Amino acid sequence: MNVHTSGPRRYLRPMILGPALALLIASMLAPATLTAQEATGQETAHVVPQPVPRRENAARPDRARPQAPPLPADLGLGTAPQRSQAPVEAPAAVSKPVRGAASAPLVVAPRTGVRRATPGPAPGQSADDLARRGAAWAAKRLIERSGRTEVFRVGFHQGLHQALEDPSLGMYDLREGRRIGSRDPAARTSGLELGHAAAEDLAAREAAATAAAEFRQLEHQPRRRPSAVAPTFNPEGGWAEAPALRDMFSWADRSQARLLADLDRSHNPWDLWQANDIGSVYDQHWTDPKRAFDLWLGDRRNASLYRSIQGDASRARFKQLFADELGRQLTAAADRVLRHAHTAGFNAGWDYGAAVATEWSFRKGYTEGFNQAVAGAAGFAFDQEYAEAFQRAYHDTYLDWLESPHPEVLDVTLDDANDDGIFEPGETLRARYRLANYGGAPGEVVVQLEGAALEQPMTAMVAMPARSEIVPEAPLKAVVSHRSHPGLTTELRLAAGTGSLALPLLVSYPLVLDSPSELVERDNLRGRARLAVRIANSSLRPVDAALRLERPTAEPTGATGAPGKIVEVGRLEPGASRQVELVAEDLETLEMLRGGTELRVVAVGPSAVGRRGDTVVHDSASYRLSCAATDLSNRDVLLHMVRIARTRAATAAERSGLHQLMLRRLEVDWQAVADASGNLYKEDAKDHGRRTALGDLVRTYHEERDRMTHPEIFNGLGARILALEQDLPGVHPFLRKHFKRLARQLD
Repeated sequence: MNVHTSGPRRYLRPMILGPALALLIASMLAPATLTAQEATGQETAHVVPQPVPRRENAARPDRARPQAPPLPADLGLGTAPQRSQAPVEAPAAVSKPVRGAASAPLVVAPRTGVRRATPGPAPGQSADDLARRGAAWAAKRLIERSGRTEVFRVGFHQGLHQALEDPSLGMYDLREGRRIGSRDPAARTSGLELGHAAAEDLAAREAAATAAAEFRQLEHQPRRRPSAVAPTFNPEGGWAEAPALRDMFSWADRSQARLLADLDRSHNPWDLWQANDIGSVYDQHWTDPKRAFDLWLGDRRNASLYRSIQGDASRARFKQLFADELGRQLTAAADRVLRHAHTAGFNAGWDYGAAVATEWSFRKGYTEGFNQAVAGAAGFAFDQEYAEAFQRAYHDTYLDWLESPHPEVLDVTLDDANDDGIFEPGETLRARYRLANYGGAPGEVVVQLEGAALEQPMTAMVAMPARSEIVPEAPLKAVVSHRSHPGLTTELRLAAGTGSLALPLLVSYPLVLDSPSELVERDNLRGRARLAVRIANSSLRPVDAALRLERPTAEPTGATGAPGKIVEVGRLEPGASRQVELVAEDLETLEMLRGGTELRVVAVGPSAVGRRGDTVVHDSASYRLSCAATDLSNRDVLLHMVRIARTRAATAAERSGLHQLMLRRLEVDWQAVADASGNLYKEDAKDHGRRTALGDLVRTYHEERDRMTHPEIFNGLGARILALEQDLPGVHPFLRKHFKRLARQLD
């Protein structure tokens, strides 16, 4: 139900319209809108009030407009300064040079038939008089161009705020709006419809619940119990909504347009209302002496006269006299001209604000009265209608329960095919269920088992006697989808008639890897790793378990216990677990050092689907070795380089990879040395120590150099370390000095 108020008229006569026509009229009317709300889920008709003329004898005690306040003191229009009485040097006459003669006073003869923009000097007039006359001329034009507008805006701002901030303004209109809104015939009509609809809806729900409770007690025969106690109904809601203040300003911009004739378009009333102080709506620069002087100087004749003044001191005196006289002229105009503009602006602003305040108060009062009338009529209609509506609804509901079956699912039990309590992909499951027919008539019920984890839904037809419970002999059978991955948690639903029951389902296998794998041994130089794995049986039957260690990034070697080979765990009893160690051998040393080796542990066991003896993967987990270069306690990167240099020539890929690992190691080493106390690089350089990874590299290289048959694996490493120094974080000049000193020893 939408209620719209429109135009400057105050009293509203509603009419009931259809939703489409109401929406069309609402879009054509003023923005003051009363929006209907749903009550107990029922929609009501749209109420669109239409404007009617005000009654001739409507008694409304209009409040008299207050007297305009004086001009604010901060407008820059204060008392003009007094003329100085001190003796001054004789003012120079306005003159211009004459060729071949001494300077003579400027005499300007009036030009016949030529209109001057500014008053020119009389014959022999001094520069002081010219400055004063020019200031008077400029002040007049500034007032005409900007002063009146600025002061009018200030008065409008003051009057607008005084009207809208007056709490007593609009009290009569608020009471009048409440009176008219509460007597609106549309409010009573809408309230009656709302109350009737609410009574019908609540009575139907209460009657259905009462009848169902009676029939759900299978231990005795149902009896009619149409007792109805009307609940307390307190309708609450904004069936009508008052317009926002911003919307009322839009209404007043149209209805009070005559008050805005003298207000410049750059400031609308809403902007003035939003402004909290005068300074944000008043431009004081219009009184700037420089602005006035530029205005006066813009006339070519005035510019010519000003240029005729000789000397900087004379011109400065001219400008000062001009500014002093301008202040006196504006102060005089404040009493003579600007006060009237300020008063006119205040009166216009107050009238505009009073129109907004009174109309807004009326519409808010109308909204309150309308909503109160709707609530009162709705409560009255609800109390009158509920008992009869309950009797009708109870009669119809009772007959429905008595003359038709009402099946419901009471409980469901799920079993898997091999009774181990695990629902594997592809396995057949059984749903054993119990139904109840609470209705007074027998009937056949369609029972359906469905879910995303099933290959397809399964249905069955069950004949049910009246008012009975039944457990069908044949359970519903369905197949878990082969596409369901282990670990999937999903939901099945068993539906019978209009009721259903949700059943949680976990798709998995019996064997699970209980915890993350633990690295027991790691030998990078021998290419060997040993993992400890715990495997558990989560089913209700014993399971023969096995484990397999795989290398996703490399082919299995086929050695005993190596990747790809099965390690028999043996039979695990229900709920039991066992820890097993798996060994991976012949791993690539460089990959282990780099941290690129990944080992995958796979739990293998029998399947409930397929031929006897077939095995499937029950669970799996991956373990990735960490980078050895960043572990400063592990020297394997350096030792691997030395081993290659002793035995064979390194490939380009090996040399590049090991250099990268060594640089990464030295970056971590730099951070550790920077955090430590003292200069460990200096100490290593002094006594060839191994306190740092760089010192260890240099000393090992010099110790093993004579035993190296292929030392070229170290070629270029010193230069790369020197280049790395420039990218190391922090300043640390002394650390850098000895870092480079150590690096140069590799050449």
